[in-house]
Amino acid sequence: MLPVSFNMERVADLLPELEPLMSAHWNEASEFASSHPFSPDVATYAALDRVDALRVFTLRCDATKQLVGYSIAIVSRHPNCDIRKADQVGFYIKPSHRRGRIATKLLAYMEHQLAAEGVRFVTQNTSPQLDFSKVLTRVGYRLLEQTYIKELTPIGD
Repeated sequence: MLPVSFNMERVADLLPELEPLMSAHWNEASEFASSHPFSPDVATYAALDRVDALRVFTLRCDATKQLVGYSIAIVSRHPNCDIRKADQVGFYIKPSHRRGRIATKLLAYMEHQLAAEGVRFVTQNTSPQLDFSKVLTRVGYRLLEQTYIKELTPIGD
């Protein structure tokens, strides 16, 4: 594998390059991809970025500077106690770069950057379609709760 670099970048500077990877992630990992096409809420990402709540950690190929992976987190105060937390809302590495423990290296970079700004807890999500719970467990994450989802039929449509 070619050498890679880790960085923290602003979504405003990155979105045109980030969207194709986010789309690939959606299509690979989301059970809704066939019924709900990828359509990111750019305004929400921009709003979170403006209030300095969004963190985008990137993985780039050193030789080409091409974006090959990312981790996106929303940083906030926990609503029930005085602790800063980060909730991961996206973690993806292109299939061509999924080797050599690159996921654990991206996680370590993200955790180091978040800890440096006072974040105490990080939540990670993983889907059954692209499960990386074994990686998370190996680097110290533990199962906290399970999430269930039910799609509702809109009333009046």
